[in-house]
Amino acid sequence: PYSFCFQGSSDPRQADLTIVTVTSHHLRPDILACIRMNRLLASLEHGARYCHFYTMDPTRAIHWSKILALKQVLMVSKNVLWL
Repeated sequence: PYSFCFQGSSDPRQADLTIVTVTSHHLRPDILACIRMNRLLASLEHGARYCHFYTMDPTRAIHWSKILALKQVLMVSKNVLWL
């Protein structure tokens, strides 16, 4: 799977902000866990949605996955915070 999203608010209408992160599948599990926890806590604090993407096109540099992730998220969220 390339992504997962977490709804920080119980009311989806409140989540007009989405926090987006892209990481490589090659990160150490402990580092990945810290990144996820940081983003989950931020989303809960601000009532935001949090979407985590992994490298989406393995034939290109990971930077390209940022564009692909943002294109997907902007279809459902009008405000995006890239972390």
